[in-house]
Amino acid sequence: MNKINLIVIVVFLFQGCAVSSSKYSIPEVKIPKRYNNESKEKTEIKKWWKDFKNSGLDILVEKALKNNNTIKASFASLEKAEAASRKAKSDFFPQINLKGESSVSQNHSKNNTTETKASSLGLAASYEIDLWGRIKSQKDAASFSEKAVKKDLEAAGVTIASAVVNAWKDIISGNIRLELLQNLEKDNAKQLEILKLRFKNGVVKGSEIYDQQKDLYTIKSEINNLKSNIEILKNSLVYLTGESIDFTDFPKSLPDMADIPEAGIPADLLISRPDVNAALMRLFSYQENLKYAYKDMFPKISLSGSLMLTSDDFSLSFNDWLSSLAGNLTAPLFRGGSLREELKRSKAERDEFLYKYADTLLSAINEVQDAFVKEEMQRKEIEITEFKIKAAEAAVFHSQLEYVNGSSDYVSYIERFNTLKTLQISLVEEKSQLIEYR
Repeated sequence: MNKINLIVIVVFLFQGCAVSSSKYSIPEVKIPKRYNNESKEKTEIKKWWKDFKNSGLDILVEKALKNNNTIKASFASLEKAEAASRKAKSDFFPQINLKGESSVSQNHSKNNTTETKASSLGLAASYEIDLWGRIKSQKDAASFSEKAVKKDLEAAGVTIASAVVNAWKDIISGNIRLELLQNLEKDNAKQLEILKLRFKNGVVKGSEIYDQQKDLYTIKSEINNLKSNIEILKNSLVYLTGESIDFTDFPKSLPDMADIPEAGIPADLLISRPDVNAALMRLFSYQENLKYAYKDMFPKISLSGSLMLTSDDFSLSFNDWLSSLAGNLTAPLFRGGSLREELKRSKAERDEFLYKYADTLLSAINEVQDAFVKEEMQRKEIEITEFKIKAAEAAVFHSQLEYVNGSSDYVSYIERFNTLKTLQISLVEEKSQLIEYR
């Protein structure tokens, strides 16, 4: 009988060894060796918002990273993942339980009834030998999940910081444009009064007065919309930081932009992008889950033991000791195909996230490439607008001289003046857009 038992054990062991548990590689993704647009000097950016060199902005971002509910929720998710990881590691240790039992049994015969009492109290321990690394795969899967959640927290920080910086620079940009529009409103109101006076003298047509009135009300409408947008941005910033803010302490001009940082080779992106890292860690976690599903089909060997105090009644005066030690072998023979289907499910889940990771990686590279192109084109657009402003300033200067000399009318001067102010407002918007691309 012992020989038969040994043969059965050996067969199961070899059956387990025959199932592959090889490692699964990450997908091969074709990426360019370098980005198309790069600056020559290498700039390392960690807290990237500090590039704007504004202590007020630094305080706002730090408040948001401390108070924002999205960040707090990410911290809670991290604590949950850390607890799950620690729980998975606990399977490497023996499980010890306090065990107590009391029983009474009666034996009835024709003439009498015999009653037997028994009670026991002691420790029971069990320990699974991780022969195939099944428990290790479970532990590694939880560990990779924990790392992924840590990267999710970093990614949430990047997102919140970006939202704060965008709201901050949009408020500054809005205030600058508002001041320009309000000055333009005053200038157009004065010009309207001059046109009315010249109309009385028969110098200009009535239609030109109405055109000027239309332009004036258009400016008033733009001012009204801009004030509304600024208030909405302020509400957004209060929401992001979780605190009231002194909006009178904002800079009067947009910050200067640092040179375009070097992106380096695309592989470096894996190190600097938390969302890419999170996707990779989750892929590794699913790979470990797949290996766990394979190994769950293998035989399991465990040890169990107990040390009990026994008594023949219900009192606590234990007189006898009872100890036991046993080895157990269990192997799945028939479970209705549940293990096989779980293996298929784990493989499909791993494959699904494998392609999600590949998409995340390629999207990240594409985003950086697009950002370089957008910033480069935006800088050129700013240069073009600055040249337009210089040309418009010259046109206003000469138009004023021509009007004084009587070779041009006042309406032509007003049109060129408004064109200049519109270009100045556009320049502020374009510089704000450049910061957003960065």
